[in-house]
Amino acid sequence: RDGGLRWELITGKVGRIYVYAVALAPRCPLVQEPTDEAWIYVGAHDGIYVSRDGGRSWRWATGDLGAITVFNITPHPRDPCTIYAGNWGNNILLTTDGGQTWAPIHHGLETLSVHSFAIAPWDSQTLFAGTVEAVYKSTDGGNSWRPVQAGMREKLTTFALLAGAEGTVYAGTTDGVYVSRDKGETWGLSGLEGMTVTALAFGPEGSDVIYAGTEHHGLYRSADGGKRWEPWGDEFRHASIYAILIGEEGVWVGGEGGLFWNEN
Repeated sequence: RDGGLRWELITGKVGRIYVYAVALAPRCPLVQEPTDEAWIYVGAHDGIYVSRDGGRSWRWATGDLGAITVFNITPHPRDPCTIYAGNWGNNILLTTDGGQTWAPIHHGLETLSVHSFAIAPWDSQTLFAGTVEAVYKSTDGGNSWRPVQAGMREKLTTFALLAGAEGTVYAGTTDGVYVSRDKGETWGLSGLEGMTVTALAFGPEGSDVIYAGTEHHGLYRSADGGKRWEPWGDEFRHASIYAILIGEEGVWVGGEGGLFWNEN
């Protein structure tokens, strides 16, 4: 409730990590835990970390895959055990057991580097993947993909994807924010031109409120669906923000120093 003035580092116990993604999911019923506390997933420069106790302790969940850079973590909207993770070199990782095991799924994507990922709220079989050269769309759960970039500049890297209601999709790119109103088929520029936008999240106030993390320019907030943007959070004014998660109890922000928490 302080407008992002005070933040707490909650990944200090795992050392200095670069946090590129953060996601919150209900407890996976396949894993026995003493509480029903929601789980926190963090994508970092060396893999995926999972906390099952609100960030007090962390487990490195991708040790079998070695040190991989994970850019995005997206929980399935209806299955708490299923999580997608976009990463460098392995395309998309999938777990169906709450992060205990992970396996790469490629399914015909032309690139092996997926920086962003989103599941459409209107259809869980419709997926979006942001890569180093285009946005790709699948309507069959990831079995096949096609590029959808009409209206975008060529060779833009898409670092963030945010799918909203009624077919609206936002993309954070190396040239600002783009928005699509037709389920990702066509796009138009929607502010922060010239900035590299590395994270996007809806605010708890509704789908018109959007938070954007940028490279070297900190956090921005829009209250009108991306038409106008204002800086938000003095502590990160010149920082690189790679992950944003808005929860009922507060805001998680990930960057070069780890994962930070601001209580509502």
